Amino acid sequence: GCSLTLSPCSFLSPPPPTHVCILCSAFEKGIFSPGLVSHDDLVEAADSVICAVQRKIKSGCSVAESCPCRRDVLMHWFGNKSTKRGAWVLTRQDFPKEFFPPGWDCVLDIHGQGPRVLYPMYVRPTVHRSTVRFVKPQSGEMMVQAQRAVYPHASLKFGTEQMGI
Repeated sequence: GCSLTLSPCSFLSPPPPTHVCILCSAFEKGIFSPGLVSHDDLVEAADSVICAVQRKIKSGCSVAESCPCRRDVLMHWFGNKSTKRGAWVLTRQDFPKEFFPPGWDCVLDIHGQGPRVLYPMYVRPTVHRSTVRFVKPQSGEMMVQAQRAVYPHASLKFGTEQMGI
């Protein structure tokens, strides 16, 4: 069955095509009511994005970084910004200062040297699913695939540059 709670990690994938759950379909497509975004949701998402950005900066890896973040939160922040192939194209000024403090997009040492985000940053809402697993409904029956949890994520793609004195 489908969960009716609004916790993003508690939604399950829709049952077989004979029954389509509106909540699950809306969740997978990233359609949420703007009224459901609370201040706590925004703070939690900002923390997640900041950690992901700093993790990618420190790693020096060129692969896009992913972090847990609901699409309705992204829409709240960036809904009217320009997009390119399904991703928001963002500059430093596009991130709300209330949730992204100065220096959130760089990792500097005591001398003011270190890597920082090279804008533009491309942010794309994505959906991840839990691991495929199988269950045996009753003894003697065949194994069936269990329902999978759906987790909203944001994919962050950007370059880095070195800051120095």
